[in-house]
Amino acid sequence: MNDSYLKVWNSIPPQVPKILKAFVARITRNTALNIYEKRKASKRCASEVALSLEELEECLEGRDNVVSEIERKEIMKALDDFLGTLDKKKRICFVQRYFYLESLDDIAGRNDISGAALRTMLCRTRTELKEFMKKRGLF
Repeated sequence: MNDSYLKVWNSIPPQVPKILKAFVARITRNTALNIYEKRKASKRCASEVALSLEELEECLEGRDNVVSEIERKEIMKALDDFLGTLDKKKRICFVQRYFYLESLDDIAGRNDISGAALRTMLCRTRTELKEFMKKRGLF
């Protein structure tokens, strides 16, 4: 938590965020993922973070080298456009799983759907995302 506060404090002066909540959420998420990577390096274990990121690997082409800034912006724009095509419930579940990295049980409970229905919905949504990225030439 302290790392997130410090990163937010250090980031705000040079770049003024349009939406503070989203800005802080992004920094906090990235900080948590960095801490997760450090801990994962010392002990190999399965977690919701690893599981949700593995699920998305099939939709987004993974690269070992650093993705250029232009490609990164294109991918982010395409993801934003894709999320705009989804109905509200699918979009909420997708963001909860792949941005907030919540467990399937938590998402299902919060959205009043069964775990099986959620898994099916997310699988179909990932398939739609993969096709969407192929049409854009990003996969």
